[in-house]
Amino acid sequence: VDHAPAQIQHRLLGLVRFRELEDGLFYAPVEPQFRILPLIAPHFAARFTDRRWLIHDLGRGEGIFFDGRSWLLGQVDLHHPPRNSAEEQLYARLWRRFFTAVAIPERRNPRLQRQFMPQRYWKHLTEFEREE
Repeated sequence: VDHAPAQIQHRLLGLVRFRELEDGLFYAPVEPQFRILPLIAPHFAARFTDRRWLIHDLGRGEGIFFDGRSWLLGQVDLHHPPRNSAEEQLYARLWRRFFTAVAIPERRNPRLQRQFMPQRYWKHLTEFEREE
């Protein structure tokens, strides 16, 4: 078992992005460097108690599922990519537009941005996804 430094655990708490799927499940794909799901599960279970959610470690094929009462770590095998709800698609589009609109081109600092949001996580961040 590979152990994650506390700094990486803390960083991932801020980089997990849930999206609502068509069936109402909140889903967050992640590809962390370390096997970190059991360490972050209590945080999300305490924070999001009113909904079902799944944080899916794509690289390891495992996930933590929360049913509204308790969480469970297990294998996740998706046969096709999950589809976002129509409302989620709208909110994602609005968030990307907001993210672009508030950016000040003259103050752009990719090096600093990568320091706070490592590029390895960008493909799962709504603000960096391409329009659907």
